[in-house]
Formats: sequence, C-alpha cells, structure tokens
Amino acid sequence: MEGAQEAIAVVAGVVPSRARLIGRFISATTFTSVTFGLFAGQIGVLLPCGPLIPFMTGAWCGYTLGAITFWKAEVGRAMSYVELYPRLVEHVMDQRSWVTRPSGLPLREWISCADTVTRIGRQSWVALASQDCIDMIEDMKKEERSRIIEEYLNPTSTETEE
Repeated sequence: MEGAQEAIAVVAGVVPSRARLIGRFISATTFTSVTFGLFAGQIGVLLPCGPLIPFMTGAWCGYTLGAITFWKAEVGRAMSYVELYPRLVEHVMDQRSWVTRPSGLPLREWISCADTVTRIGRQSWVALASQDCIDMIEDMKKEERSRIIEEYLNPTSTETEE
C-alpha cells in the first residue's frame, strides 16, 4: 500500500523524500564519476595505454569519492538535525518503526554508544529519518523568516516608547 501511495505522490508532483535522496545520490556520484573519468581519460591520451583504461579508473575513483562525500554530507545533515531538532527526528523514527531503540535514551547517545558497524547502521537510520524531516524543517525556517520580516515591517510598541 505504501508503494502505491508513493507512486501516486510522484504522479501528483510530490516526490517522496527517499526518492529525492536517491536522485541526489545518483546526480552527485554521476557528476564526480564523469568528471574524474574525463580528466583521467585526457591524461591517458598522453600515455601508451590510451584513454580507455585511465577513463575507467578515473570514473571508478570519482564514483567512490562521490559516494563517500555524499555519505558524509547526509550523515552531517542528519546529525545537525539531531542536535537542533531532536524531538522531530525521534518522532519520525518512532512513526516509521524502522528500528527499535530504548526509550529514555537521548537519540545522540543512542547513535554514538555502539561499536563501529552498529554506529554506522544507526547513522543510516537517522539519515533516512532526516530525509522526512527536511520539508518540516524548511517550513519552520520559513515561518521564522516570516516572523523576522514581520518584525521589521511592523516595529513593536516598545521601540516607539523609547
């Protein structure tokens, strides 16, 4: 049923957050892969092996670098959301029931209190949950921006008293 709802959402013009994540990943890794591949291929023209092997090697290295950079950026975004909006991220994780975590343990501690493999897995879950938080956080930022603009446009009565 969830797959059908996501398909309808895509048709209706609302792209699910996980699909946006995949789109960003594909575009980031494709760009770095092609860029590194073309650069290495151009260098390969000067080598006796020709441009094909250097292009393939450069594309492979570019894809790997793009994937690692993307992972670090997404985990960084997720951890900043955990710092700034912990209840929102916890709420999204609890709603999705992706993973069980002990109640009462702060999300930041839950992520960092494990061995490396488990910590990476928990970071993955939080990064996935943060994808669903992006629109909500953007809405909160827009509301805050509107309040600030409104304060500039309509000065408060305390400024007039001075």
